[in-house]
Amino acid sequence: MDRAQAIVQQLGEEVNSKYSESSKALQSLIQFLEQYKSVVDDLTEAKTQYAQIVSRYSDNSPQLASSTFPGVAAPTPAYSNSEMQMDSNELTELGTLISEMDSQKEIIQTQMRKLLGDVNTSVAAMTDTASQIIVFLGQTIDDISMNGIYGSATLNDVQL
Repeated sequence: MDRAQAIVQQLGEEVNSKYSESSKALQSLIQFLEQYKSVVDDLTEAKTQYAQIVSRYSDNSPQLASSTFPGVAAPTPAYSNSEMQMDSNELTELGTLISEMDSQKEIIQTQMRKLLGDVNTSVAAMTDTASQIIVFLGQTIDDISMNGIYGSATLNDVQL
């Protein structure tokens, strides 16, 4: 029985180790999820601002006059040079920011996928090892109970 206890103890330590690995990986995954959410929110806001500036210069809404009165040209929006320069600078800054955030998002996604793979591997190893312990102990119970005469591995039948 000493050998069986040593095996169970060793396998139990393995289960604890895999549990610890899985727990750490899940905590890291939560941190990456929070970072990902933050980057996606910022990226969405930046792209929305970019789209608003671009739409201001490509807006086709003043077509009402030309469609209602054929031959009458729609008014062309007028923007000052300073306003257009500010918008151009903002588009440049937003473009750089969007590019950097897209890269961050990709890096975080890659890390999350890797962590999920690690968690999956650790959990699978943990559950497989736990199953081995249970099967081993069940066989041990059968062996020491003379194949179920004094008790069964399922602990459903006890005979004395």
